[in-house]
Amino acid sequence: MQAQTFHDISHELLQLDLNNDYKDLLMQFDSDDPITPYEFFYFLVHILSSHQASEPIHDAIIVTDFKHALSASPKHLYILGLNEGSVPEIISDEGILLEEDFNHMTVRPLSLIERQGLIYMQIIRTLHNPLRSLTLSYSNADMDGKEVMKSTLMTRFEDLYELIEPSINMMIHHEQLYLRGSRLPDHPINEAIDDYIASKNNAKIIDEVYRDRLGKGMSVSRMETYNKCPFQYYLKYGLRIYPRIDDSLKPTELGSLAHYIMEKCLDDPEHVHEHAFDYIHDHLEKKYQANMINKFFIDHLIEDMKVNVRVVRNQLDHDSFTVTGYEQPIQGLFGDIPVGGIIDRVDCFEHYMRIIDYKSGDKDLNLDFAAQGFNIQMLVYLDLLKKETKLDPGAILYYSMKRRILTHAIDKKYTLHSAFDLDKYHAQFTMKGYVIDDEKYTVTNACDIASIPVNLKKDGTPDKHSHIISQEKLDFIMKLITDYITELYEKLRAGNIPILPTKSDNNNPSIYPCTFCDYKSVCLFDVFYNENRLIKSKYLSTLKEEEANEQL
Repeated sequence: MQAQTFHDISHELLQLDLNNDYKDLLMQFDSDDPITPYEFFYFLVHILSSHQASEPIHDAIIVTDFKHALSASPKHLYILGLNEGSVPEIISDEGILLEEDFNHMTVRPLSLIERQGLIYMQIIRTLHNPLRSLTLSYSNADMDGKEVMKSTLMTRFEDLYELIEPSINMMIHHEQLYLRGSRLPDHPINEAIDDYIASKNNAKIIDEVYRDRLGKGMSVSRMETYNKCPFQYYLKYGLRIYPRIDDSLKPTELGSLAHYIMEKCLDDPEHVHEHAFDYIHDHLEKKYQANMINKFFIDHLIEDMKVNVRVVRNQLDHDSFTVTGYEQPIQGLFGDIPVGGIIDRVDCFEHYMRIIDYKSGDKDLNLDFAAQGFNIQMLVYLDLLKKETKLDPGAILYYSMKRRILTHAIDKKYTLHSAFDLDKYHAQFTMKGYVIDDEKYTVTNACDIASIPVNLKKDGTPDKHSHIISQEKLDFIMKLITDYITELYEKLRAGNIPILPTKSDNNNPSIYPCTFCDYKSVCLFDVFYNENRLIKSKYLSTLKEEEANEQL
């Protein structure tokens, strides 16, 4: 840009496709004062907030500073700590360069006076929000009892507003709370503190008249959420508090596109691109066009799915099982609990059936965790399908659609940009899960051996690392799951929603629900009073040991 004044640079920027807020801002710079484009850029960096305060969809309290509050639109504004030296902030002139040195720089930081003016501007802009109420507060003394002065800004506010001073006199530093265990003598808050400690900071049991809102008919994923943390379930499905929806592309949306491609393109592998954009047009058009990052992820996903479709077609070509259903709905009773869902793919061979779940990430079936109610969705669907079709279960498998980075080629130079050799890297797409088979290995031999989690020895029998279980062991595990989920459901229907997140004894991240919890900011989990419910990583072995000890 060749322009050299505020007016000319702003005029050129206004030719860009900007939103109205930016246009209104630039139109204010109508001065003919000289400034270089670099200086103008630096000027914009300092006057524009680098963080945008997202406006929640529900009433909420946003704690922030003046700079980051510029884009918030609160109903009630509380300004805390209006003391001299705190608001406005004191700007120090300590540094390597003196003020006069800055004046000789072509591109220079803001001067002390400019920085001080910027702070005042941020305060003024924050106060320009349409407010229902404004509360200003300051301290008379610090925690040591030393007197502090109220900010000179208070005088300005008193001129601008008709302020009402409430009668609040809580001299915290006189009470010596640290010596009294943080208690105020003869204060009713002590009762609340005692109740907090006695209840271990847990919510009360839901009143019976509201329990139906927690859900009667259950999806398996809901039950797993309750199993991981009852309080998280209560917030999500009881109070129906959901995270804020924005224009960013979510992993679940990419996963839905990937599932759609698998459903439509396994029988039509030559038209992946066309089917993908049919789905995008109906469901993701706005986000696809919104920004280049969304477009990048979606375009690359489509290319990855072309590979996945080829791989799965190749697996089926070397397999005796045939596909009998895509996106197959299933419903029924698991124990006495009505459940339902959708199975991504159902395959059949003779009197055996297997179910396959497509995943956008890595997922495996851990039988120890499953017996304690985790990752049981596909096991429940297998049980329902067995009752519906009268077929014997043959396998429960997870196919990961995640992009593979293949680097173990002979030349050690295979990258994401290299040509994909389907025959050479077929084994990279081995599914996880379990094959249900007997000693004849009928199901195993009917499968494409490279696509299932089974390794055959030279004599044709599976090695000890193969994921094969017998029908007898599957029945045993399904009984454990049924009993566990039935007891869990009874607790849910009783309105029991304690703050009790799970944690495995081997720190498995898939068991710990707090890692990516949307409700961490409102959860009252307290490390001093609350505990995690411990999940055993060797649960089935423990049961065997207990059973052996009972027999002795």
